[in-house]
Amino acid sequence: MTVALFFIDMIKGLVLSLILGIPFLWGLLWLMEQMGTYWWVWAWIATVVFSLFIQLLYPTLIAPLFNKFEPIENPQIQSKIMALANRCHFKLGGIFVMDGSKRSGHGNAYFTGFGGNKRIVFYDTLINSLTPDEVEAVLAHELGHYKLKHIIKMLVVGVLLALIQFAILGYLKEQPWFYSGLGVSPSMQPTLANAQALLLFFMVMPLFTFFVTPLSSIFSRKHEFEADDFAAQNSNKADLITALVKMYEDNASTLTPDPVYSKIFYSHPPAFERITHLQSAGRGDVAHSAEEGLVIASFGQHALVRLSAEVQIPCTQKGKKNAVVTGDWVQVEVDGEQGQIVTILPRRNLFYRSDLFKQKSFAANIDQIFYVVACEPYFDVDLLGRAAIAAESAHINFVIILNKSDLTPLLPLARERLAQYVLWYPLVQTTTQITALSLQQQFSTLLEGQTTLLLG
Repeated sequence: MTVALFFIDMIKGLVLSLILGIPFLWGLLWLMEQMGTYWWVWAWIATVVFSLFIQLLYPTLIAPLFNKFEPIENPQIQSKIMALANRCHFKLGGIFVMDGSKRSGHGNAYFTGFGGNKRIVFYDTLINSLTPDEVEAVLAHELGHYKLKHIIKMLVVGVLLALIQFAILGYLKEQPWFYSGLGVSPSMQPTLANAQALLLFFMVMPLFTFFVTPLSSIFSRKHEFEADDFAAQNSNKADLITALVKMYEDNASTLTPDPVYSKIFYSHPPAFERITHLQSAGRGDVAHSAEEGLVIASFGQHALVRLSAEVQIPCTQKGKKNAVVTGDWVQVEVDGEQGQIVTILPRRNLFYRSDLFKQKSFAANIDQIFYVVACEPYFDVDLLGRAAIAAESAHINFVIILNKSDLTPLLPLARERLAQYVLWYPLVQTTTQITALSLQQQFSTLLEGQTTLLLG
């Protein structure tokens, strides 16, 4: 971190504290003065609402003031993330990389927000130091916190503790010994007296709540072990172990801290304990049975997937939504000579046909469409137009192939019927009378490096 960035952060933090903190503090003092004996209940409610409001704002409005957040662009990491999210039945709200390297070399990943605003954030230092498999394992750990409801549990505990604290403050505020014991005299002016009580209480509270720290650490470490177990079941535990070691090293954390100190103050188990726990966990090699392949034929919930030039396997699709179509790139869990499609990878485009009653998708990731018509038999211009419109909507190149152009008497009529289309789309004439080699030579330039859908 540069000196300039240090002071910029400090100024931003101060301004943000003033903008958010002063209105909240003013409201708290107003409640203490106006709401009678049970003001502390109202103050607790206001604090909870304010905290949730900050949690809602933090991912999209507050955090970006200090750091830059960008979606993960590595396609290998993206495919692994999508496969993992599908296995865990997790709706992705956003997975981002944060430029943490501009402040330190520490690596971290965290879960933030709630509802439709939830997101997972990786430090760029972490992405740069871990392999895609290790990133997947770390993400599985973070998803474990969400799926096991650790965030909600800690939120509930925090809300209840805040209620207890405000109840105690409500009692102490009226006790003369509270002020005299701290060597001060209570103010006679109500607003100042409330501010005085609030300030004194939060100054001395850490001294009397120290015993809560070990309990908080115990529950936090328990959650970390549970999230590790979840990751071991949904990714590869060996990758998580190597990722943990790298993270502890990058963060300059000791691998063997004092056991008493760590049990009191550490929110995360020491590396040795986590690694030992993971080594005794289940196999957790689900992710390594998943392979990427191309759908070369699809029919309902069944598909034929090409995993390599030599390997094609029949697959079924998990779930009924977003059926696979020919041209989809998918993640497949292979079991012997069959597989199960667990994830459809992001599509560049989707080609579909529709009528008044329904819409049906049947090809994806298409570069161009060859729409084949012939001088004979008679072709339907309306169907040609509908195909052209569908191609335009999916941003797919459209080429018209006119076959049997050797039928000289019929060629002018066919070209006349195509006149309005050749103004916008290329027209290639061919004939069934040429050899296969000549046909290949005619179309080789158009087909090279392109995924082409043949219609007509």
